[in-house]
Amino acid sequence: MNAIQMTLLVCGLAASALASPAAKLLPETPFISCGADTIKTLKVVGCASLPCILRRGTTVTLNVDIVSNSDTATLASEIYGNLNGVLVPFSADDQACSSLTSGSCPLSSGDEFGFTTSVDVLNEYPPVSVTIEWRLKDASGAQMACAQIPARIM
Repeated sequence: MNAIQMTLLVCGLAASALASPAAKLLPETPFISCGADTIKTLKVVGCASLPCILRRGTTVTLNVDIVSNSDTATLASEIYGNLNGVLVPFSADDQACSSLTSGSCPLSSGDEFGFTTSVDVLNEYPPVSVTIEWRLKDASGAQMACAQIPARIM
């Protein structure tokens, strides 16, 4: 095998590896949309299949790419645990514009932006199956994005 063939072989193998799903650093997390279809991608760090395993004493990070469905100067983020229909507040942030990873407030309808938030899984939480419900609201309180993620606290 000559140098050109070897180079082509190595480049081909590298391209195949990069294109494979296993090469993704943060695979997308499956979720159920519970609102406007504005979420492009959602990733719970460390969760590629459901239910997501949430270990007590750790912090869970959520990364989302969204398309704005309204003009807004502010954003508010809410995270709940849905236990058999009862919403238990986990986290709230009424200054969520500071959590944008791309784009900036104010946002216009159609703007694409990235958002990240983290929530502590407290040691006091019992080991239980729960549906995590994350909501992002605009300045008027209207829902911009909503996702439900089946999880198990362990």
